[in-house]
Amino acid sequence: MTSETNNFTCDFCAEKSNSISITLPCGFIVCYSHLKTQNEIIICFICKNHYINIKQCFNMPRNKLKLQNATNYSLIEESDEEPNMSVDPFSGDFVPTNSAQHFYHEDPKYNSLRYSSFQLFDNENSHLYWLEISPTGNFVCASDNSVKIWDSNTGNLLKRLNGHMNRVFTLKVLANSEVASASADKTIKLWNEDTGENLKTLVGHQDWVNCLAEMSNGNLVSGSDDYSIKIWDLDGGHCIKTLNGHNYYVHDIKLTSDGELISSSADRTLKIWDLCTGQCKSTLIGHSNWLGRLTILNNGGIMSSSTDKTIKLWDKNSGKCVRTFEGHGEYISNIKELKNSDIISSSKDGYIKIWDINNASCLKTIKPFNDFITCLDIFSNEQFLTGCINRQLKLWTF
Repeated sequence: MTSETNNFTCDFCAEKSNSISITLPCGFIVCYSHLKTQNEIIICFICKNHYINIKQCFNMPRNKLKLQNATNYSLIEESDEEPNMSVDPFSGDFVPTNSAQHFYHEDPKYNSLRYSSFQLFDNENSHLYWLEISPTGNFVCASDNSVKIWDSNTGNLLKRLNGHMNRVFTLKVLANSEVASASADKTIKLWNEDTGENLKTLVGHQDWVNCLAEMSNGNLVSGSDDYSIKIWDLDGGHCIKTLNGHNYYVHDIKLTSDGELISSSADRTLKIWDLCTGQCKSTLIGHSNWLGRLTILNNGGIMSSSTDKTIKLWDKNSGKCVRTFEGHGEYISNIKELKNSDIISSSKDGYIKIWDINNASCLKTIKPFNDFITCLDIFSNEQFLTGCINRQLKLWTF
């Protein structure tokens, strides 16, 4: 045990010390005291070439053993500051107390954040998967095997549009006010919100349909677990083009301002498509697990989320990952851009995080629910909405 606190020369302060030495991911060795008061994710203060996740650094095998021995033998120095490290009782990991479960590095501009909460009423086994606002102001939602319409003022269920034979995971309120719904029954259905009439059923995918996007010419684009992306002529109700290239489930699609399509897939890639030719222009690689939701920023940048629990910012032109955002404890269910260009994300872990786009630091962490957050919508410069799988909603105001 004594070898864990032998004299060493800190690569940061250049002083000899007999305190605990911590090895950084880049190989430099520093005093524990230089890290213990830091935020969860920092730029390496020695080489400045990478980010350091403090939790992951503390749990590198060599560091974890040193910290365990130091804790057992009370060798971690006392301080007047609140201790910033605790042991997770389930994993045994060393966790900075300003990590994902806490409010760390909070930006004062979010100190006034407040919410009003309400419930969408239905039977107790009903689930909420997706929510959009209709032109009438109602909540149009993907819920169980149906499209459901709730009164946004009272939370009362107004209408249930039945017809799908399996779960409806997403929908899109179209420019003409019709509603397109995508289902695990392999179909897409078009609905009249007012009458509840099923106007058309689009058949062609061979597996679950996961995502929808509307083109400026009124055509609809869909992505599926059959690995394909399809473009549909809604007037004729038929597929006019199929985009093949992904090797696994297509989880999300977004259209860019210059008419390209971005897709994310369980094959761990993003692809950029030319919709005129149907050809893949480039493939973006960097995530270590399935990709989920993505968003296109106002400046043209791409942000992707993954079951590897990270968010990545990409430069569309170079295809390079610019920045990685770490902090969520589960996979990310949604990412959106706020009007001030900060990024907001929601996760299966029940947390919402607001991020600085310029340095990937977390500006605010809140936990609106104790359940899976399925819905995240930006309403205006001053409001956003969160919804969880059990139909609880919270409207947040800055």
